[in-house]
Amino acid sequence: MTRTLSICADDYALSEAISWGILELAQQKRISAISCMTDSRFWPEHAHALDFAGTDVSVGLHFNLTEGLSAEDMPLGRCIALSVTGKLDKEMVRRRLNTQLD
Repeated sequence: MTRTLSICADDYALSEAISWGILELAQQKRISAISCMTDSRFWPEHAHALDFAGTDVSVGLHFNLTEGLSAEDMPLGRCIALSVTGKLDKEMVRRRLNTQLD
């Protein structure tokens, strides 16, 4: 049986330094995937730079509810507590997911 190891660099577009470091890793073929913070203020500019990551790198969404990038973000502990108790606002989660995917 053949096993494959994927290495994903997280938080692309959270800051300039993170994005450029991830792009450098992708160009060196040291990672196989990138997760993007599309609600970051850096996203519009950094999205275009992904063209330089190469074709061997998968790109996906880092779904965010806690990083302080939106007025609706909350501390991680609160998000976990609301989720575990079934009190996390499902409509807010749906809206945030659709916005970040768009």
